[in-house]
Amino acid sequence: MNRVALLGAIYLLTFPAFSDGALHRYKGLRHLSYDLRTGEITWLDNDQNQTRGRREIWNATTSTGWFWGSQSKIALDWGDLRGADDKPVTQFEFAYATNSRNPEGIRADLGFYTADDGFDSVGRVFIAGFRLRGLPAIPPDANFPDNAGMGFAVRISIDDTPLRLSGPDLDDQNAAVIAPYAFCQDIYGASDFSYTQRYRTTGPGYTGPLISFPAADPNNPPCGGFGSEDAFDEYVLDPNNPPADPNTILQPDIDYPYSIRYQQHIGPFLQFHMLLWTGEPNGVCPQEGCSTDLDGDCTVALADLAIVLSNFGQTGALLHADFDNDGDVDLTDLALILSEFGNDCN
Repeated sequence: MNRVALLGAIYLLTFPAFSDGALHRYKGLRHLSYDLRTGEITWLDNDQNQTRGRREIWNATTSTGWFWGSQSKIALDWGDLRGADDKPVTQFEFAYATNSRNPEGIRADLGFYTADDGFDSVGRVFIAGFRLRGLPAIPPDANFPDNAGMGFAVRISIDDTPLRLSGPDLDDQNAAVIAPYAFCQDIYGASDFSYTQRYRTTGPGYTGPLISFPAADPNNPPCGGFGSEDAFDEYVLDPNNPPADPNTILQPDIDYPYSIRYQQHIGPFLQFHMLLWTGEPNGVCPQEGCSTDLDGDCTVALADLAIVLSNFGQTGALLHADFDNDGDVDLTDLALILSEFGNDCN
């Protein structure tokens, strides 16, 4: 286990803030896209081509195997986006897990903000909200442990109305450095933005965002991925003061009073799964031979192999990297990607 993972594992065992049971395990991760206009869901586990031609600009996606679930709370997470003026977001990916078996699926509301540095900050500017319906829960007939959730990563393309997350840098450049990672948390001069996630379902069970270790930023090692930071804020709906219009995207401070900040300083942890891209898709690969290309760049390389290895040994339906669709990621799938390894289909 590497140092960051070890620190995170220790933290999960020792940090008292999650003693209320809001933290839950999940197994596996399925990938899908959601059409905002029609609500249509397309499974992407073996077809990642809609990312081709786009450029990743922010990344917090390294799974910890845990999710944060509550029906009455909203989670606000934040980060720094370098060069946001020239990088309109044309696609994003969030992820959640659920142990609900509701056949009607999961409802999710997401909001994006600028001028927000978290830590119960004020003055954030609402940029856009997204309301999703019918997201998958655990299939009622699935043979799945009742005490574990199933994870889903949802990719949404917004080429027609891209998000512009440019705004001021609110970070305190004179703040004390907390070893060993805190000097990486703020990118001075970058735009501070945030996003909220709220999940609703009927019946028993928990649903909430996946907790991630931010991916490593190759431009600024060993910092958390592309300006992601190691905390999030919790806002709790006041049952005695319900929102005036329940059909709107509910917002922190307006509809949900601030509750608590979750943070830990010994490693880049407590980020919610989120991935941002800029640019437009280029369609399918020009050449054949990259059926095991999982990240959509039309090459079969170490990044694709890492995805297979991270899913190796998992069983179930619609598994990421289950190339032969036999319900598991095993030696056959590994052999398939190795047979194409090194191919460039551009």
